[in-house]
Amino acid sequence: MESSRGNAARLLMATTAIVALLVIGAAMFSSGSELSELSVAPPRRMLAADVSAASVNAEIISSLNTTNVRTYYISIDEVEWDYAPGDGDLCFNRPYTDMELPYARPSNTSIGSKYTKAQFRAYTDATFSQLSPVLPQWQHLGLLGPVLHAQEGDTIVAVVRNAAQFDFTFHIDGAVLSNNSTRVVGDIPGSVVASKLVQPGAPNATTLRGNVGGGAEAIAPNTTAVSVWQITSKSAPGPGDESSILWLYRSTLNGQQDNNAGLSGPLIVTRKGQANPDGTPADVDREIVALFEVFDENVSPFFDEALIPAGVNQTDEEAMEAFAESNRKYAINGYTFCNNAPTMVMNRGERVRWYLVALGNEVDVHAPHWHGNTGAVSNNTQVMDQLNLLPINIQTFNMVPDATGTWMFHCHVNEHLMAGMRTLYRVDGLDTIEAPGTVRRYFVQIEEVLWDFAPSGQNLCFDDTPGANVTLDRGTDLTDDEALFVIPNPDIPSIGSVYRKARYIEYTDATFRTVVTRPETESLGILGPIFRAEVGNTIEIVVRNQAQFAFSMHPHGVFYNKSSEGASYADNSTLNDGGHGFIAPGEQYTYRWAVPARAGPALGDPSSKVWLYHSHVDEVGDTNAGLIGAIIVTRAGAAISPANPAPAGVDREFVAFFGILNELSSVYALNNTIDRALGGNASSEAVDQLLSNDDYIESNLKHSINGRLYCNLRGLTMRVGERVRWHLVSLGSVLDVHVPSWGSHTLLAHSQRVDYTLMMSSSMTTLDMIPAEIPGAFNFQCHVDDHYLAGMKAMFQVNATSAGPLTAQADPTGTVRTHYIAAQQVTWDYAPLGADGNCGGLQFGQVADADTWLNNTGPNQIGPIYTKAAYLEYTDATFTTLLAAAPDEGGRAPGQRGEHLGLLGPLLRAQVGDTIKVVFKNMLTNMTANMVPSGLSAGLPGSSVNGSTEFLSDSSQAEVAPNETVTYEWPVTANMGPGPLDGSSILWHYQSTIDTPTGIYAGLIGPIIITARGMARGGNVTADLAPPLMPKDVDREFVTVFGVFNENKSPFLAENLVQFANVSREEADSVAQDMQDNDEESNLKHGINFRFFCNLPGLTATLNDRVRFHTLAIGSEADLHTPNWGGGISVLRQGGKRTMSFGLLSGIAQSADTAADVRGSWVYHCAVHDHQNAGMQALYEVV
Repeated sequence: MESSRGNAARLLMATTAIVALLVIGAAMFSSGSELSELSVAPPRRMLAADVSAASVNAEIISSLNTTNVRTYYISIDEVEWDYAPGDGDLCFNRPYTDMELPYARPSNTSIGSKYTKAQFRAYTDATFSQLSPVLPQWQHLGLLGPVLHAQEGDTIVAVVRNAAQFDFTFHIDGAVLSNNSTRVVGDIPGSVVASKLVQPGAPNATTLRGNVGGGAEAIAPNTTAVSVWQITSKSAPGPGDESSILWLYRSTLNGQQDNNAGLSGPLIVTRKGQANPDGTPADVDREIVALFEVFDENVSPFFDEALIPAGVNQTDEEAMEAFAESNRKYAINGYTFCNNAPTMVMNRGERVRWYLVALGNEVDVHAPHWHGNTGAVSNNTQVMDQLNLLPINIQTFNMVPDATGTWMFHCHVNEHLMAGMRTLYRVDGLDTIEAPGTVRRYFVQIEEVLWDFAPSGQNLCFDDTPGANVTLDRGTDLTDDEALFVIPNPDIPSIGSVYRKARYIEYTDATFRTVVTRPETESLGILGPIFRAEVGNTIEIVVRNQAQFAFSMHPHGVFYNKSSEGASYADNSTLNDGGHGFIAPGEQYTYRWAVPARAGPALGDPSSKVWLYHSHVDEVGDTNAGLIGAIIVTRAGAAISPANPAPAGVDREFVAFFGILNELSSVYALNNTIDRALGGNASSEAVDQLLSNDDYIESNLKHSINGRLYCNLRGLTMRVGERVRWHLVSLGSVLDVHVPSWGSHTLLAHSQRVDYTLMMSSSMTTLDMIPAEIPGAFNFQCHVDDHYLAGMKAMFQVNATSAGPLTAQADPTGTVRTHYIAAQQVTWDYAPLGADGNCGGLQFGQVADADTWLNNTGPNQIGPIYTKAAYLEYTDATFTTLLAAAPDEGGRAPGQRGEHLGLLGPLLRAQVGDTIKVVFKNMLTNMTANMVPSGLSAGLPGSSVNGSTEFLSDSSQAEVAPNETVTYEWPVTANMGPGPLDGSSILWHYQSTIDTPTGIYAGLIGPIIITARGMARGGNVTADLAPPLMPKDVDREFVTVFGVFNENKSPFLAENLVQFANVSREEADSVAQDMQDNDEESNLKHGINFRFFCNLPGLTATLNDRVRFHTLAIGSEADLHTPNWGGGISVLRQGGKRTMSFGLLSGIAQSADTAADVRGSWVYHCAVHDHQNAGMQALYEVV
């Protein structure tokens, strides 16, 4: 039994979670815009007479030069949709909690779960008189439209009726090209036909619903459209895909409104020759589609202020925020709280293919997770039980279930889990119990501890410092911002760095007297012991609970039955233990987990892989309390020995947990608040007052690695040349989007070269570090601005070998590529073409909220023009003559910057074996700067400062004062070139790291492209203007940096206020400080290469060019971006995977190839709704 104090703690955790949801909801509600999605019209629409859809359909089919025609009759119908039709939370067969009620039931302050929505529905023919029956295996689709199947070479004829009250469209994402004729017909009595000729790929805009629309021409109410879609090779799976892939069809007239109205559905395309007659993939027994989306009813076209319940005080901002949050439905296929279960049903041993997709906004950071079974992605080369999804990301997941029963399937993001984004799936059949193999036995005790996030009381971080004798014993006093998380402050009051927490601690045997100490113990920090096994083994853990709350141990990846799941929900199981492995205080329990082949590494994984384990009694409260650990499974036959299951061929393994541990969501929140913040004062008034204090709330967010802040984690030590494997895990909230980075080092992630990798809640990934060439101390941190500033940083130390080199070695046969680059002050216009931009005459200036970013008419609004810093290239070391931009950058005259690069610095190119030499001069008058590359080794002997040769050591990242010149040399070794599954070139970047992230927001960032050795063009510009060093298999390369460029963090903010906002010089500093404190919205420029609203020129390719897009994101935790090509353009990612989009976080680079085989103009944008609406769009043209 839990104490009343324990129940209060869990209630406090739930309450603070509501606060977190409301904070996120308020931000989304206030910043959300009702601008239209910019998409281009794929079909050619022709004026039609008043004829029926049936006659037009017959005419079109008879004219098609193909026998593989699949015709679908789809109606856009208005429905009353119930997100939660059951009697309560069906995941647990209990009534809704107080936190859940606003999402699920109507009251005087919430609408509940029923809303008018639009839905694509299938009918039997063009009369639209009879709905097509939904087969049992597709009943799980819920709100989604009917599934459409096709294989490469087919033609889809879509007869689409709009029976709703608003204009909508029918658009198929991906490279699905329309036939040259599509007709809009008025086959509903009284309808009015209005259409016009539109060229494929030409921008088109129509003002509808009070907003600017773009994309496929509208289907008006009471109108039917017949369109033809060719399923070409660009629609089909790529060479790195499974036999089938998912695309979406949806309405794109107003992307945000239409998505939230409910208009999306699945199209599954199978590779040619691998489909059944009905178009389904022949190598699959069952298909399941799951859409993860936070449906925001506040921006649905059906939302009306008249729906606001009478109990909502519309003049109270907090009440309106709470109401807005209740209208956000955290749904899987339009259902919440397991209200569509069990419709995802399969048999043991079946080949099941899951198609996962997300849509939505910044809050749509999803981590689908399956209890009970694992699967594989990337053509069965990577084993997983969790995936990462950002808006418009699609993943294909193959599962052959072996664990029978009813299992939880949910989003692992804490807020989403709590708000109902969960369902159940069922596996029928009988379990086959395999022989247990070698049993790996562990003894673990759950203990309460006082944990110190920063035991030194200092910031122990410093810049990357190459050198043989560098130590980690440096420390600096904390700044005021840093002290908020570390030093107790009675004025707030804040707790500081010491909290009561729970830990898994390993002992030698069942007496629990002797703690086990292993080589990795120090580096694990707060994490529990590593459980190791080889495929074929069984893991057995004896766990004793010495804490005050009930806890458990729930594993990922391995095989377990219900008694060893460590989680309880409505799974219809009958267990004698009464709790699925829950352990009451003072009790003991034994878990048994089998390790079959599907729990071990797949063909594309390293020889060992990591899984999480954690307590699951109260998943959010328990993990924030500290009960987290790692399981490492080694491939069969790849272990060091039968006695040692660690992988052979690896010298060191490290486990790193990246997480924002929210102490107000911990089960110990009340303990810590009363005992450590309030000095024992347990009055509800004192607690409530403290929980409303923003500084106190912020101080309890511990941005940590393995539970340590500001480089207080120790034990990350290795030697030059060792083979090092990093196992990374994460858990947490929507803010837990992390980008681990390793200073001056690259790694291989599934055969792709990286120096950053993407993590989200419940991510588990294993990477191999390229053997370190330089001894010294280096940063290991999250690259997201907000996170590393709040302490998510550590240092790792590389010790020298007696015979090893002390520097990265240049190839003597390579070429030295010399550049003369200066940092200079410039005046920059984010929108030089004006409010209309270049997207087909779309009148952005007429759209509500666009003035926020485009004009300077409001109080203290700066507008689109800012003073910034930029990297500019000169012809020589005199820095007197600007260098003409290279042809691929769009430059045509000396001093003209490459068009498509915008404000980015000059594009530096090299091939593996070369050396990049940069003579860098800081020509800024009041700002220090430097130039530090990602992916390339810096800090080498032979560099010089103002002509004096010296060993720069940590000066490789040191400040360069105004008017000072330094020289950098960056050898491009094989470790910095493309990996085995990369293309022939990859993107790195350089930036100023002084007072990070100030330098980037000032404008100091530029691209580096490294081409594989032997794949680069020769030394002269070719006839087609392809520059030297561009890959031979590419005709055009574009670099696009996506970011919310935060001018509030620019060092020029006060100056910009004086120059462009008519703020007096006396008031400028105080106004700037206020803007920084409040993150002024008008200074958040959502752009691509520092241009927005289609003002970026130069993204132009010639017909039949082979085009490579190199993409990069920079910024904060809000900078989750999903580049998307409009007009039906698909791209091939590294590894041969076809996609329409992919996810980027700060520092993450991705490259993708496409063929410019259709003339036209296409919108290239971020698919996150708010980012697109705020201007993160450009125009890509094929001429």
